[in-house]
Amino acid sequence: MDSVGKGIYILNLSFTGLIYILSMRLSASQLVLSSLYLFSTVVFTVLYLKQSRASSFVPLITFLYYPFYEYFYSGHASTSIIIREIVLSLLGLIPSVLIIYRGRGKEVANVIGILLVSLYLPFSIFLWLSAPASFRQTVGSLLLNPLFIPASFSTLRSLGYGIPRSQKSTPQHYAAQPQYTPQLSYPQVQQYPSYTQMPYQPSNTGSLSVTFIFRGLPAGCYPVIHVNGKRYQPKKYFQGDYVFYFHEGCTWNAGAVTCGATTYLPDRQRGKADLGSSVIITYRPAPQGHGPSQTIPQSPSRPLTNKGLGNWDPNVWVGRTLSVYNVKKVIGEGGNGYVLKANYSGKQLAIKVLKLYGGNPEAFFKELATEASNLVNLSNHKNIVKVYAVKVDTFVINEVLRGRADLYLKDPPMIVMEFMSGGTLKDLLDDDMFYYSSKWQKSVLKAVCEVAQALDYVHSQGFVHMDVKPQNIFLNEKPKDPSGLDNVEFKLGDLGSAVRVNGDVKQVTVEYSPPEVYVEKAKPYFDIYALGMTMYTLLTRKIDRPDLNEMESAFNCYVKNDIVCVKDEVIMAKAKLSRWDVSVDPQVDNLLKLMLSDDPRRRPTAKEVIDAIKRVDPTLC
Repeated sequence: MDSVGKGIYILNLSFTGLIYILSMRLSASQLVLSSLYLFSTVVFTVLYLKQSRASSFVPLITFLYYPFYEYFYSGHASTSIIIREIVLSLLGLIPSVLIIYRGRGKEVANVIGILLVSLYLPFSIFLWLSAPASFRQTVGSLLLNPLFIPASFSTLRSLGYGIPRSQKSTPQHYAAQPQYTPQLSYPQVQQYPSYTQMPYQPSNTGSLSVTFIFRGLPAGCYPVIHVNGKRYQPKKYFQGDYVFYFHEGCTWNAGAVTCGATTYLPDRQRGKADLGSSVIITYRPAPQGHGPSQTIPQSPSRPLTNKGLGNWDPNVWVGRTLSVYNVKKVIGEGGNGYVLKANYSGKQLAIKVLKLYGGNPEAFFKELATEASNLVNLSNHKNIVKVYAVKVDTFVINEVLRGRADLYLKDPPMIVMEFMSGGTLKDLLDDDMFYYSSKWQKSVLKAVCEVAQALDYVHSQGFVHMDVKPQNIFLNEKPKDPSGLDNVEFKLGDLGSAVRVNGDVKQVTVEYSPPEVYVEKAKPYFDIYALGMTMYTLLTRKIDRPDLNEMESAFNCYVKNDIVCVKDEVIMAKAKLSRWDVSVDPQVDNLLKLMLSDDPRRRPTAKEVIDAIKRVDPTLC
């Protein structure tokens, strides 16, 4: 039944029970019957408010109340009358069942329903006229049958909206949600009937189903959707749209669809839907070559001091030998260093050459040299990129800062690390093929869980990583397509940014750092906030934290040594952050809100993050 029909059913059922109480002598059997009707009203109301499908079975049970009463307790009706009552009552029961289990109703079900209901009332009146002495029994079992009125109403009402009618329907307009849309030119593809000309109009499905509408896919190119963790491939096609019904509230995930040489990308990838709601997912052809189509800002870490050495071209090291390592090419550049690919004895390695800045570089690199062995030992964890060596010569560094750039070319400070051939998690984030796949969310949770394991170890050793972000999460191998995501292992890299707990903060990545990073010593909860921002970015492709302007202003004030300005900006940043109602996915929203809390004391530990993700899926890490 639809929601209005159910409301009428509740009133009708209550009225039936009260009529029996008011019009009959309250014998024990009559009191039991009246109480059953009223009790059924309460049960149905509770189940209906909880949106339980069990509410559908209450009308089937109440249908049997009166015939059983007549046969076993009343004695006023003959067997023939009782049989006629049961048979004729079926005319009210059948359309009710059709409405309950068809949702909106299909065309055939509606025709059968209206035919039976149209026969029900005249036959009921005929039965009453044929046995005037049985007026009370007739009224009680037929005209006041708790099923008749709502069944009739629901059946008639379903005809008004159950069958899509594109010629008579008034086009409905749906407010587009702010979702990522590839800003690229699209290839010319075969033209199919436009969904803007003949849109499928989601009917009032009542409270028993969620309607999914898939637009923009040609006939025979079936969408794929995961609902509550199960895979479905809708094939019902109507006027250019695929339609799919799910009969309970759900979380869903829609992926890219490839048909022939064309890949179609959804404008919405995941969400939550309540019973009675409609979800419209529009597909567009992917650009030619279908590769990276949105680039999240690099978000480099930045030193909290003025730059010392001028611009430097890392390509000058290509083809040279640094220590014993033959440099092959430049992989990239971060806020505090250049990353080179090198070989030694047939083994591929990554070398991070550290940039030199003003302030007190001697103290910084002296500390790095002191902690070198600790960093090497710290990397002995399966989820941390291995560090093989840390090479720092403070004499050379001081000479470079005095103008001896030739020494920086020959003997720069550097960290020699394991080479991760799979690239970074940011590379996958920028690729539509992975981001829009049904496996992306699970891979994100797996990555966050494995990085949390790495952080749990780092924190237990008395260090804070200080630069957790997608660019510093590495893959052991790059999958060719989304099906390979299940086999990927994730590692946290760039231990060169790590400092001791309660040590000085020397650099920040503004987009991923918490506000208190400017006014406190290094704390493990810095990393938890950064991991929360990383998870948010991976799930949304956004870095739209509400306090970003204040964080930038605080950084500029810090570099200028304007501490009063820094504190003011931090206060404003925390105020904005406290009002940020993060909503990404129901499974992780609560965890994410805690990780991104403006109050560091509310943030979970790395171990608590691991436990929370394992509660979502114990197989992730």
